[in-house]
Amino acid sequence: LEFNPVVVQFDGIIPALQSGGQADVAISGMTITPERQEQVDFSTAYYVDDLAIVVVSGGDITADNVDEALNAEGMTIAVQSGTTGESYANENFANANTQPYGNATDTFAAMQAGQANAVITNKAVAEAMLASYEDCEIVKAIATNEEYGIAVPKGNEALLNAINDAIAKLQADNGMESQNNWTLLLNKVLSKDKYKDLFIKQWRPDLTVGEMRGKILWLSRYDLRPYNDLFHYPIVYCDWPDEDPDIDEDLNPEAQRNCAIYNMDNPELKTTLYKQDYYKTTTEKRMKNKQQTVIEMMHSAREATASNDNNIWIVNHCSAYTEVSPRGYITNAANLHPLVIDDLLKNEGTVGIMPMDMACHDYVHCVINGGTPYTSDYLYGFYPLSQSLTNLLIKSNKKFFK
Repeated sequence: LEFNPVVVQFDGIIPALQSGGQADVAISGMTITPERQEQVDFSTAYYVDDLAIVVVSGGDITADNVDEALNAEGMTIAVQSGTTGESYANENFANANTQPYGNATDTFAAMQAGQANAVITNKAVAEAMLASYEDCEIVKAIATNEEYGIAVPKGNEALLNAINDAIAKLQADNGMESQNNWTLLLNKVLSKDKYKDLFIKQWRPDLTVGEMRGKILWLSRYDLRPYNDLFHYPIVYCDWPDEDPDIDEDLNPEAQRNCAIYNMDNPELKTTLYKQDYYKTTTEKRMKNKQQTVIEMMHSAREATASNDNNIWIVNHCSAYTEVSPRGYITNAANLHPLVIDDLLKNEGTVGIMPMDMACHDYVHCVINGGTPYTSDYLYGFYPLSQSLTNLLIKSNKKFFK
């Protein structure tokens, strides 16, 4: 295919696709919405964004009064025509005048010229525009959690599938590149003498908790040494089964209990691994699957310990995230962790190794530790409770292991 870019105003993108000849694909930071899905087909989401309100710095509109100040007669809000920013302005600032423009540059120019009091646009767009409009600032970020997709004319499945395949490949390639950079950086840090005695040097199946206490055991999905031959810390290789809910949304307990864990330097040192790592929680059913399989794996760990079967290791990922929502870590952990805490309080016995992706406990703790402050999640009761869960796991560790 030959790439031939066509520049149109934002509100002309969908008509251009529907015209049957003006455009075949639309890539323009377009949010996937039900209304637009009735007119065009979208690819899988490739980016997630929020909205932002921008004003000229030093004016009367501030972060403290923006909602009240803008929703008043005589106020004008500049928006890009046909965007979610325009919809938000109309729905939330009914007393103000919403003035549409053809592109983002025109909205900022109008505000800077005094023709508008504020701009509402996507946060990524706002941040990019601030590089040129240094006298402006974002006074409010609005957590709309918008997913960007590539639009194609209705019914062109071949083109849509090709685009989705390309997105998947780009995401995979970028992930591999990031992993390579990550291992290089990690090796640079961990090669320091002060860290060398912290790691378990050689894993074996009968390694005890007592031997590991105060140490770090490296668990890896992959042998990372091909990315950096100086990286000398990956000790354990896990043979992980496929758990992609896009292929099969049902649980697969047999596959989870038929894994292997072994020493990289000596593959003969090997034992059975029970492993749970469902990760795509993009639907209610998938989230329920995650919750169910975490609890069931905890019970399997207790049964294995009660049977004195020392040849089973358990890695039960107490985390759940969605690839289309940056808030997935917070909201899903807030739904999952209380169930795990309840199970720990009601039942006795060991539960295996339980990694957590969401290590924040509440709003203040998450922000202090660099987390994104999605305030609305916390205001509506979304608390990951990671600190409470960690304390209970430590308590269980000390009670049942010597």
